[in-house]
Amino acid sequence: MFMAISLTVVCVLQCRAIDIEKHGLSKTMAERFLHLDRKFELVSLRWTSMMESLQGNQRELMAFVEAKWFERFGVTAIEGAIHSEVEQVASGEMPPKVVDCNLPPIPEGISPESTVSRELSEILANEKLNPTKRKKLSSIDGAEALLELARVQSALRVLDSEILFETARGMEVLRQKGAYIEYAPGERYEVLEGVKTAAEVEEEITRMFYFYPEQFPGIYERIGLKANTAETSLRKLLSIFQRKQ
Repeated sequence: MFMAISLTVVCVLQCRAIDIEKHGLSKTMAERFLHLDRKFELVSLRWTSMMESLQGNQRELMAFVEAKWFERFGVTAIEGAIHSEVEQVASGEMPPKVVDCNLPPIPEGISPESTVSRELSEILANEKLNPTKRKKLSSIDGAEALLELARVQSALRVLDSEILFETARGMEVLRQKGAYIEYAPGERYEVLEGVKTAAEVEEEITRMFYFYPEQFPGIYERIGLKANTAETSLRKLLSIFQRKQ
């Protein structure tokens, strides 16, 4: 059904484009139709991504449940029982984020990732992070703060490299499938909130790749881990700063 709708919309857009050229309609009208065409391409890519993800998850769930039933009863599960357990697993909620209440909160307007990427002296110079203006830490506190910064900066570099690798590998997968959108010079790129993108330029044509969370969960897991790692580290630094001399 979706394919039929896709073909219909494509035909309509192509006919409209011909009509625009034939009757010399305004450039604004042509740009609107092109924008609509891009929107439709994005919907098509997202639909494909979701369907592939659902099929993959279904296979994994069925294999997992069958293995559990076999382990429990020594026989393969009855189809109805399998589907019942699949529904329970599929509807399960993600565990809540664990927050260490013993660490101080981060002041409003402070970016953890940006802050922990700086030198210790720069962090201490920020009055929001160091309101008591302890410009100089004790020897032990200074050494501990430097150690924490070294740890978090190293961890973030590794995560950045992993994200870069997963993105490059994902581009190859999408390129082989033809799952990308090509933009002509000067054409406005379509951007989706919460969706990571990557681009390559070939003969003045920009090829944009869209990495949807359901298709590339590893990228978003690492992005989330980066944010959590930076936040926890900054709160540890604040705890060090707030110690009494």
